[in-house]
Amino acid sequence: FTILLFVYMFNTSIYSLPMNELLRWVFIICLLLFLVINIIREQKKIKVPKYFIFLFIPYISLINLLTDQGLVMSCVRSMSFIIVFLTLFLLFFYIDDNDKNDYINIFGLILSICTILNFFEYIRDPNIGAFMGIYANKNYLITIVLVSSIFSIKYIINHRIILGGILFILNSLMNFATGSRVGMVCYVFLLFFSGLLFLKKIDFSGVIKLFCIIMMLGLLLYLITHYFDIPALKRIFFDDGTAATGLSRGETWNAAIPIFFSKPIFGWGNNIVYLNIHHMTQIGNNFYWGFHNSYLVFICETGIIGSISYFIFIFTIVKNSFKKFFLEENIRICLFVVVLLLINSMSEAFLFAVGNFASICFWLPICYLISKK
Repeated sequence: FTILLFVYMFNTSIYSLPMNELLRWVFIICLLLFLVINIIREQKKIKVPKYFIFLFIPYISLINLLTDQGLVMSCVRSMSFIIVFLTLFLLFFYIDDNDKNDYINIFGLILSICTILNFFEYIRDPNIGAFMGIYANKNYLITIVLVSSIFSIKYIINHRIILGGILFILNSLMNFATGSRVGMVCYVFLLFFSGLLFLKKIDFSGVIKLFCIIMMLGLLLYLITHYFDIPALKRIFFDDGTAATGLSRGETWNAAIPIFFSKPIFGWGNNIVYLNIHHMTQIGNNFYWGFHNSYLVFICETGIIGSISYFIFIFTIVKNSFKKFFLEENIRICLFVVVLLLINSMSEAFLFAVGNFASICFWLPICYLISKK
């Protein structure tokens, strides 16, 4: 598990292991086979939640590809997601609660290492307002930074204040340096609601503490925005949001509308929109190549049926986890990760792209939360 996370983390533009793609799948398959063999040998009964069906209903959209040249590609990418998700699900099903917490701690350690590597890259090339880190993609970087920030707070809660404080400052610095608007929105959300991570129950004193934390963070945020030049805030309030493609987010998002309405019920097929999209859409002199929004990808690829199914699946997990919010610290940590990345998904279509570390940062906490009955 640890080696697998390292392989994922080093799938970057700057640091990359030899044959990284092959290594990743070797470790995933080995881990999956180990889990399946031991579950069969120990005769463990797998309790699959009923709402799991909603994760697989969207694959009905594959019927739209039966005569399409993209059928093979769609099936391969769909199977890739299913294999990775199944591996993580069986892992957290197989191990006991103490091991689950240890694995989450390992995940946090990997993220901390990733933060340090990204900071070294920032020192080498402090491109304020367009910093992309070791992934050469600011939206992927923001995902890693946000999740690492939550684990930084976890370290502070567990009295590793210096370590947690340093990591939180580094993550905050890199968040600002990207100039990402959605990253800033997520950061503000994290600041204002991070006090909930410190609470083990809701009582009067806890509410007062939470109120004081929010007021202090609000004052800190005001001072930061008033006295410091932060590119992300300029992009929120003043810029048109022109992306690296030369198109604004509004243009790229609007381009999804006719694509959706051309096949609204079942969509174009899982993982298939980007194969055909450049033949379908052109804005001005720019060929459009991506939505930069996970939800628009859902609705275009899987239609209304698939999108509703995904919503029910994720909503059920979040709702069940909220009921157990004060039972365990790692439930609170993982739920925060999931909620933040659902917000961040408005800026990049990474949720089902299991070939990158950003996607694992979402599905690993999801599988942990599913396992906590």
